[in-house]
Amino acid sequence: MRIEKRFVAGIARGLAYYVGGCALVWLTYLLFGWEYTHAPGAHHLMGLLVLVVGAVRLIRRLIGMLTTPADLHNKGALLVHALAVVGFILFFKLVVLNGALKRDTGGLVVSETHTSGY
Repeated sequence: MRIEKRFVAGIARGLAYYVGGCALVWLTYLLFGWEYTHAPGAHHLMGLLVLVVGAVRLIRRLIGMLTTPADLHNKGALLVHALAVVGFILFFKLVVLNGALKRDTGGLVVSETHTSGY
């Protein structure tokens, strides 16, 4: 099985978009920081913008796939955008919303054992 040059070029172009987006988010964090931790910082908003534009590019690639299904460049970029958008949605659903990263704040049982001697 031989991978076509245009397919690899599509993958490279899609990856270049997300690498550039990550660099932009990192640069935004360096410039503005994150002083108020109870609200999203500028770097979070920049990351969301990169993801939304990536989703728009995904939709554009899907439409392009329906009009010219033989374009290998389009297929490579579609693969990268689909993996990025679906990967973020799964990350957000599984890790953030399900609370896999919950901090142990010391529930009622722990606090009772610490104060039972008083």
